[in-house]
Amino acid sequence: FCLLRSLSRRNDDAPRAIVTLMRRDSALDHVERIAEAPGGGDLWIDDILADQLDVGPDDLLVVGQGSLPFRVAGVYRSVRIHEPLYLGVSAPGRGRGGPSIRRLPDGSLMIGNTRALVDFGPDGRPTRLRQLPATGDTVEFLYAGPTVWSPAVTELSAFAGEYGSPELRATWTARVDSGRLVLSARRGSRQVLTPAYRDAFSAGSMGTVWFSRDARGRVDAMHVSAGRMWNMTIPRVTTGTR
Repeated sequence: FCLLRSLSRRNDDAPRAIVTLMRRDSALDHVERIAEAPGGGDLWIDDILADQLDVGPDDLLVVGQGSLPFRVAGVYRSVRIHEPLYLGVSAPGRGRGGPSIRRLPDGSLMIGNTRALVDFGPDGRPTRLRQLPATGDTVEFLYAGPTVWSPAVTELSAFAGEYGSPELRATWTARVDSGRLVLSARRGSRQVLTPAYRDAFSAGSMGTVWFSRDARGRVDAMHVSAGRMWNMTIPRVTTGTR
């Protein structure tokens, strides 16, 4: 392997090669250093590719316009049903990963078996992801954060209380139990809510549960999406614990 100094966009006639950039934790634990240059480096490539590109330790590797990698890992929320999408992050109870991701020649991504487009902000962070399934029904997601939300017990307490309405003829009670937010609709029922992104939770067979706030930042309603039910709004009927 060869450790290179940096990356930059190519604007000359330097040797060309197709490069797939990747990373792996603790990869250097299995590498014996046989040559080096002062100042360290940023990128390891194998010796076959180094020979093809005629580069050595501490050299500058130039890559083609549009071929620089970009970060898409994080948690996204569906605009339609608020369902979380986990890309390259530790999803609750499912380990690290999510669907496989690869870049297509036109700059779009293949996420699992679905083509997708990602928009980025001025700071280089993703802002929006659009899945483009073969059915033609575009599914839009907004970037919610780099990792799964991990709220403190005091943050969970803001959701505690009762939610319901005469039209629904049902009341749900949210409470904090052993550091987890638990939802129940009747005596004996119990649904643990697993944090996904801020103010939103995965709720098993209930689907996705999220909470909205008023202009003063106080929780005023609970929302539920599952299957074809996109947004069942359940107003808060008691103040609960703030």
